[in-house]
This record gives sequence, structure tokens and C-alpha cells, in this order.
Amino acid sequence: MLMNIIYLFLPIILYVYFPDQFNLIKNILQNIGIKLAYNTIYFYGVCQIKCNQLYNYIFSFIPDSLKPHIKDEVKTEIEIFDILDNTVLKKEYDETFDKIEFFKPVVILISQSSNINKKILYNLEPEICKQFEPSNITFIALYLNYNNVRYHINLKTNTYNFYLIGNIINKLFLQYYINVILNNINFVIDDEKSYSLELMDHEVNIIYLDINQSIIIEKNGYHINNEKKMVEEKTDN
Repeated sequence: MLMNIIYLFLPIILYVYFPDQFNLIKNILQNIGIKLAYNTIYFYGVCQIKCNQLYNYIFSFIPDSLKPHIKDEVKTEIEIFDILDNTVLKKEYDETFDKIEFFKPVVILISQSSNINKKILYNLEPEICKQFEPSNITFIALYLNYNNVRYHINLKTNTYNFYLIGNIINKLFLQYYINVILNNINFVIDDEKSYSLELMDHEVNIIYLDINQSIIIEKNGYHINNEKKMVEEKTDN
């Protein structure tokens, strides 16, 4: 009983009679807490990576005959998002798709009724419209910080998956995502304002991107492009 009382009042005694020792102990405990939190996040990230790798490895040995198949007719849907008007046009795929002309900046989303994968296009590229090869990665976290507001960008749920090889996450896609997925209608990213894209990737690296940078999804990773530099190089040529 006496020891419990001593333990209870020990922090107060240290704070009153030994302030330097109290601050030292407090700083040590804070450092331990920060390291513990970081290690917990790191451990979670590593476990997620290893589980995904194990799943992909085991799934590759399952015969196609045992994998689930969709018996219904597979239909391809085209979702065209007009960046200037923040409007969406949906239609089913047809042979005239590659003849459609757009005079405004758009984001084109291609999806199929048989899966949740969504292909992101910014120009008409009919030769890759039907390529829905998923990436093996998923980011731990992705946030857009813009105009004093923080938006959570989740690229994969039970209804959609943007982790496809070749998909580009840039300003245009973020404007589509916040308008359509987050239902924040009339959201516009002003080129004159800066934003920060905060990424914790599949290997627990923390990276910050600005409005001139984009993320390109690859099979087992991703890379970052500087779009402003690419435009300047094309202009010089």
C-alpha cells in the first residue's frame, strides 16, 4: 500500500524538488514514445508488404480453372471527366471511341464490369484501353494538402482500384478524385496555388510532391515525374 502511494506521488515529488531530473525523464519517455510509434507503423507496413507478396505468390500457383470467373457479358465503361466544367460523361465502349475528339482537358477512366480496376488516361490511347494489369503495390497513406484542407486519397477500395500499371496520379486525377469519389463538387486546383501531396509508400518511405510532380504506378513500385521539366524539354525540341 505504501509503495503504491509513493509511486502515485513520485512524479509530483520529482517535478517540485528535482525539476531537472523530471524534465530529463520526461524527454526520455517522449523519445521512447516517438520511436515506439514509428516502429509500430514500420512493422505494420512491412507486415502488409510481406502478406501481399505471399498472397501474390500463392495465387500464381492456382490453376485458372479454379479461379472465379464472371459468366455475365463483360462490358467496358468509359468515364470522361471534363476538368474545366467538372462534369462526367459515361458511355459504353464502342468502336468509335478512338475517333472521339476532345477540345478540353479531360481525365478518361476505363473500367470493366468484371473487376474493380480502373485505367487512367489523359489522351486517347486505344491500344492500351483494354490493358488492366494490376500493380503489386499499395501505398500505406496518400494525402493532398491544399488550401488549408487535408484530403485522404485512397486508391483502392472494394469498389475501385487505381493501382494499375501505367496509371498516373497528378493534378488532373486529384481534381477528378475529389469531385467524383469524394463528392466535393466544383473542387478546382488553381495552378497559381501550390499544394503538397504527402505519400507514405509501400516501403514506409515518406515523400512530399508538389503540383509539378506526378506518380506513375509500376508493376512492383512507382516512379515520380517532374511534369514541368518534361513540358520544358518538349518546348525546347
